[in-house]
Amino acid sequence: MNTIIVLAMHGAIPKNFPQDEKIEFLKLHSQIENIPESQRVSIQDRHDELDKKMREWPRTIENDKFHFSSNQIAEALSKESGNEVVVGYNEFCSPDLKVALRDSASRADQVLVMTPMMTQGGIHSEVEIPEEIEKVKLEFPDKQLHYVWPFEVADIAHFFTDQIKKFENTHA
Repeated sequence: MNTIIVLAMHGAIPKNFPQDEKIEFLKLHSQIENIPESQRVSIQDRHDELDKKMREWPRTIENDKFHFSSNQIAEALSKESGNEVVVGYNEFCSPDLKVALRDSASRADQVLVMTPMMTQGGIHSEVEIPEEIEKVKLEFPDKQLHYVWPFEVADIAHFFTDQIKKFENTHA
């Protein structure tokens, strides 16, 4: 079975994105999230224009270390798992999660979706990612899409304990 892993990441605004447009985007984004859909029409186009510009902004390690690190994790996960890993972003970066899911579902029999967002209770990990997966499942009913989340609390504690031990061994 051909499997692709989609790494669902949050995303970050690049440091060199124009400040005035960043402020405008964040303001519009907040308004869209907090007003009825019928009132969004007047601001939706501008929001989407700025969102597209931000997502397509050229990324470097200097202007978006999060983007760079996300791709490093994807490369390491690919090497470790033996599967192709595609990064998809909830916000601010391309490809957005839905595009990454669609692309992966079009090329694989099985898509496993993971996120490094470890704790439950977050809107991205608990609501938005599962919603996007369900939408893509409807488009690709013959494919298997699975969300490999949430993590067991004991596994998270084990991961943190290993990190603490590594720190203690190098800083003793």
